[in-house]
Amino acid sequence: LIELATYDMDTMNNGGQGDLAHTAFGAFVKNSAGTPNYCVCDGYSLAYEYVLQQLGIPCAIVRGWVEVPYPDGDQGGHAWNLVQLDDVWYEFDSTWDDKTTFMDEVAEVFEPGTYEYQFFEEMTSDTAYMQLVQHCKFELLSTEIEDYVSPEYLTYVSQDGRAHFDPVGDSWRRRYCDYEETKENVKGILTALLPVADGLPSGESGGSTEEEPEKTEEPAESAAADYSEIVGTYYVSGYNELDEAALTAELGEGYYEDLMKFQLREDETGTLISADETEEFVYIFDGELLYIIGENGASILMYYENGIFSVDTVSGNRYYFSKMK
Repeated sequence: LIELATYDMDTMNNGGQGDLAHTAFGAFVKNSAGTPNYCVCDGYSLAYEYVLQQLGIPCAIVRGWVEVPYPDGDQGGHAWNLVQLDDVWYEFDSTWDDKTTFMDEVAEVFEPGTYEYQFFEEMTSDTAYMQLVQHCKFELLSTEIEDYVSPEYLTYVSQDGRAHFDPVGDSWRRRYCDYEETKENVKGILTALLPVADGLPSGESGGSTEEEPEKTEEPAESAAADYSEIVGTYYVSGYNELDEAALTAELGEGYYEDLMKFQLREDETGTLISADETEEFVYIFDGELLYIIGENGASILMYYENGIFSVDTVSGNRYYFSKMK
């Protein structure tokens, strides 16, 4: 992926919302300007996720913030990956392992023939060293990638001993779920569901060393009973408080027939029904949260309390879903 793709500085500097550079298509094919294999961090991460999943390796995208050392400790949104190898999760950042664009930008600062220019030519032509630089942010624990400290061996020392430079540098990453202001962001919610890479096999925890009490196995039918509690058809209210009398007065009897509805079945599948279409989905329910995944991969997280589902939108509204009588 590093050999194929090039970081799209133009898209990053110009905002480029909606550009193909933010997709796996940008990495594998071209960006919106038609430039082959040009993408930003979303493109790298989505392409990496796609390839690994095709190989049967569990992989997910982590979204959050990053601060990079060059040029001035810039901060911005970022995406990287979480990968499971031999039942252990690790964090990978293929974007910042691809130093080619960065090296080219730094080299352009120096006039050909100057000592600095010759130093960069020497460094980038050192194949063994560049292999280290291009493969340093992988198989990291969450604590390591959160506050990445560049190891001493990544500092290049020129053959004459006069110059040294670390093109990787220290950096930090923070998942979206670490920020209060992004808790209602769908990307933040999905990132919050991802496991932490702690170097231990999945299902184990690096927390307390005290022995946990032995767990008794639940009867097989208990899970079905949990799901049967929510089975039914739910309709949505556009009001921040569910007021059936007000809805009936405004829209008339049977108002819910024109509103978006979803059905939950006991087999963990459901149907979303709107005026224009229906869509099948699967869901996970833990008694408090309902996680819906649609056929196209889109997902949503709902809260459940006292028989009513609710969801917060990025605009700050809360929509309630009540079971049809």
